[in-house]
Amino acid sequence: MSNNPLLEELNCNANDLTTIDVTQNTALIELHVNANPLSSFDVTQNAVLESLSCVATGLTSLDVTLNPALVTLDCRSNSLADLDVSQNAVLEVLKG
Repeated sequence: MSNNPLLEELNCNANDLTTIDVTQNTALIELHVNANPLSSFDVTQNAVLESLSCVATGLTSLDVTLNPALVTLDCRSNSLADLDVSQNAVLEVLKG
C-alpha cells in the first residue's frame, strides 16, 4: 500500500493480516482492519484519519494521539490496557 499515498479509504476486514503498514498513506481518512490478528499497528502518520475501526484484532496498544481529525474510533474486543484520547478533540464516537 505504500505505493498509494493518495489512498483515502481502506477496508481489509477479516483477511488474516498479521501486519499492516499505512505509514505512507498520509491521505487515509477511513481505515477498517477488524478481525485480523494484529497485536499493534501504526497510525501516527495518518493525521487526517477520521474513522478507525479495529475490532477484535488482538491489539495490546494503540496510539491515536497524533490523529486530531479522528471522529470515530471503534476498538472493541481487544486487550488494550490504556487508550489516550486526550488529543482527539473532535472525537464523537468511541467504542471500546
